[in-house]
Amino acid sequence: MLGELAVKGSVLLITVLVGRAMGPGALGVFTVSLGAALVASSVAATGQVEVLIRSVAREPGRVRQLLAASRLAQWRWLSVGVPLALLAIYAVPDVELRLALYAFLPYTLFRTEVITRAAAFKGLDRMDVEVTARTVELVVALILAAGVVTVGAPAWTLGLALSTGGGAGLLTMLSRQRSLPAPTPAPETGPSSVSRLFREGLPFLGIGVLLQLLLRSDTFLLVSLGTPKRAVGEYAAAVAILWGLLAAAQLVAVALYPTLSRHAIDRPDPLPSAAIVGSLGLTLGMALATAVWWLRGPILGLLFGSAFEPSTRLLGWVVWALPGASVTMVLGVVLAAWHRQLWSLRLMALMFVALVSLSVLWIPRDGPLGAARAIVVVQSAGALATFVLAAWPGRRRGGEAADAR
Repeated sequence: MLGELAVKGSVLLITVLVGRAMGPGALGVFTVSLGAALVASSVAATGQVEVLIRSVAREPGRVRQLLAASRLAQWRWLSVGVPLALLAIYAVPDVELRLALYAFLPYTLFRTEVITRAAAFKGLDRMDVEVTARTVELVVALILAAGVVTVGAPAWTLGLALSTGGGAGLLTMLSRQRSLPAPTPAPETGPSSVSRLFREGLPFLGIGVLLQLLLRSDTFLLVSLGTPKRAVGEYAAAVAILWGLLAAAQLVAVALYPTLSRHAIDRPDPLPSAAIVGSLGLTLGMALATAVWWLRGPILGLLFGSAFEPSTRLLGWVVWALPGASVTMVLGVVLAAWHRQLWSLRLMALMFVALVSLSVLWIPRDGPLGAARAIVVVQSAGALATFVLAAWPGRRRGGEAADAR
């Protein structure tokens, strides 16, 4: 747990470094380009991370075959997606942002490779492997980002720093891949296996993209609705702390997923698991939210400096989205283990529509505070709805046939 939190904390540390040393303009370029890279990585992964964890947990002896099939499914997608991405970036009018997006493109590909290969280890309950690779990635990226700040290089070169770190993380992952169990006879990596894994991954693909949009659309809406840049920056500082803390719930979810996937094979009723896992997420979220609420002033001052003092009120509001977001995060693996990822996808789509609707309604009146309130309402309602779906009785047996729900 400490290793994963250190990885997530390093991302926040790079964000703080850029904001303090390079100013809001550079932070804006960095945040937009990094956000685009993360969304693109969710698309490039094609949902194979979650599919691979579940498949390996159930068939550990076929881990190498399953990994090969998942990667083939991804690269068939990327053979079309990468040229389209290059054309889309070329159409961006702002030169510095365009260069930053190009610089982050290798990071997108390296990150996709790392998280996919790490999924094979996670299915074997070896969570430390990804933590090690991501730690190498972020240590290299942090050192290079500090160099960029020191020499006063343009903001777009931060993409080169993270891309280099991503390459180092991938090399670390490749060195560990030799420790995977030897393949069993008759590897299943033909067209039928690849197509099956691709179809299984589509709901997870939608979930991953919607999750990224739920994390970032509020900031995009603030800008599009005419909020001053300084106010947007103050809001972004508060939200960065919120989503940084959600890494704790993400860690719990990833750790539970292989066990729940095995548990779901023989137990059609998910209610007991949903109740236990949901309570765990709620307890974790409430504990973190309460601590941050009491210490919000010192936390913001320590991380971003006195210029972000107005963010204190925003953080006092937005932090109460953490309990709901934590519950939704951990219950997502219950839905996945019981082959209900399509239900999760539909719910996230509704949450996204609700967030956009409330933001459009409240931001013109209340500015960033309206966006903060919208997040709290949507995440709280989403947690309740996720629990209902996760605990709903009955499960259609028959493996992947249940995915057709």
